Amino acid sequence: MSEVQDGLPVVLVPGLTCSARLYADQIPALWRFGPVMVADHRRDDSMAAIARRILANAPPRFALVGLSMGGYIAFEIMRQAPARVAKLALLDTGARPEAPEQTERRRTALALAKAGRYSEVLDLAYPVYVHRNRHGCPWGNGLDHRDRRVAFSPSHGF
Repeated sequence: MSEVQDGLPVVLVPGLTCSARLYADQIPALWRFGPVMVADHRRDDSMAAIARRILANAPPRFALVGLSMGGYIAFEIMRQAPARVAKLALLDTGARPEAPEQTERRRTALALAKAGRYSEVLDLAYPVYVHRNRHGCPWGNGLDHRDRRVAFSPSHGF
């Protein structure tokens, strides 16, 4: 990636349980290429509505990065305004539409988080993101995976 003369803005779309804090290490490096914006995907209840809100706040043309659920949103942004996206990066996501059980799990997670029950969101996500053969598997210092959920911690999510 080379530095861009025109300063192409970058729009980062985080995953469901993630926030701008997840990108704390990447944002300073990305600023070399242009302004960086982290999209807020917490205010709407459909991918189409989230994409519309992001587009309403995004620059006229930008590089788009979608992580996990942010990738689903990035695909919807591409459907709604493909000419505005100069570059696209999809990280740890899928190209298929969200399955009904994924939609239900996401809505349940959002409701739990809004009710202040974030630890239950982590318990809900754990079996999805960590293979069953790794449940209870110690990491170098003897901690269970559930004690190492940095990327899903309240300081990085909701």
